[in-house]
Amino acid sequence: MGDGKKLLPFQILDPVMAWLRRGLDLCGLYRSLARRATRIDVVQNDLWLVGLPPGFEGMKVLHLTDLHIDGPPGFGRVLTSICGDLEFDLAVITGDLRLDTRGPVDGALRELEPLVPVLGDCRCGAYAVLGNHDTLDMVEPLESLGLRYLLNESLRIDTRDGDSVWLVGVDDAHFFGTDDLPTAFANVPVEDVALFLCHSPDLILEAASAFADVYLCGHTHGGQICLPGGTPLVSNASCARRFIAGPWQYGALRGYTSKGCGFSGIPLRSFCRAEIVIHTLRAERRCRERVVGERRTSLKHPVYPQGRRNPPSHSGSK
Repeated sequence: MGDGKKLLPFQILDPVMAWLRRGLDLCGLYRSLARRATRIDVVQNDLWLVGLPPGFEGMKVLHLTDLHIDGPPGFGRVLTSICGDLEFDLAVITGDLRLDTRGPVDGALRELEPLVPVLGDCRCGAYAVLGNHDTLDMVEPLESLGLRYLLNESLRIDTRDGDSVWLVGVDDAHFFGTDDLPTAFANVPVEDVALFLCHSPDLILEAASAFADVYLCGHTHGGQICLPGGTPLVSNASCARRFIAGPWQYGALRGYTSKGCGFSGIPLRSFCRAEIVIHTLRAERRCRERVVGERRTSLKHPVYPQGRRNPPSHSGSK
């Protein structure tokens, strides 16, 4: 069953889903359904950060997640074409590169072979963390192509002017439970900006306590099969539903849960299109309209970690 946050993960249904996909393939429906389920939107998102060094103002972070790249035939070439036309300074993948959770990884590696060099051909390189569909034997061949994995570890990204931010990544917390935040954040100074990569939104409390500034994740597929308006039938995460898709804020922590590029289980998406996200880093500045708008969507009782960034007190407005 795994040692992660989710007591009854949908991963235990993967053998059933595999048989359903084979049935659709025999009926001649799989390819057409898979193409429809992987129609991708490119989403732009601004991340406003306190203390962002000037050298990182306007930096663009390409965020891919839940590729399940060996699902639709030729999906690797599709993603390569889309990403090749985008401008970004840093590329991150927050897990689930393959469709199945067991068995050979050769199919996924073949689809990833043209994509990884395109992602790594940017100013700051390409980085990834493991998801609940990924296995450790994928790491070495993908790193040989230029994709650097963060296995409960961190690294510093520097500019020519001496500015720096930290990139921190942990292993899957949802199913395997092999995440180790204390080890990952051990070398990160609390006064520096830290971008945290995790496959799922299951570690929001822990990331806020570790003074992460940004939390990028996926796993939920935004529900994948939703009601009109995007209301998910199932969240598949051990957190509040408002954290399972799109931008969110928890105290001083800003996050984004991507709907992902591919599909899991059966090749179907309903009122929940696949997406690739480009996050633009912005330095936090006072803006009354933006602050008021964010208050309306914040927690009723937000938790602000004590330490380097305490929120300003508001005594009212005139």
